[in-house]
Amino acid sequence: MYGQRVCIPRKFQKNVLEELHAGHLRIVKMKAIARSFVYWKNTDKDIEDAAKNCVDCARYKADPTKAKVHYWEYPSMPWECIHVDFAGPIFEHMFFF
Repeated sequence: MYGQRVCIPRKFQKNVLEELHAGHLRIVKMKAIARSFVYWKNTDKDIEDAAKNCVDCARYKADPTKAKVHYWEYPSMPWECIHVDFAGPIFEHMFFF
């Protein structure tokens, strides 16, 4: 034990890294989870290497397309322009805000 964390032997570190990265989490999230539960020397470096060398993460990592800024015209009177946000489907329902 290292504080409240389990010390992982070298031969099991790769297995733990695979479990940490199974959901293809980002480096910061993986480090946060690891720091809560496990420890071995150079944990952070190993996590960074595992994430950077993941073929699937590299393939699907895409910079989001930048949307052009759209400026709305200022309404001349109340209720002339209404905007609605929606979310869903959540449990087969759409929600409007």
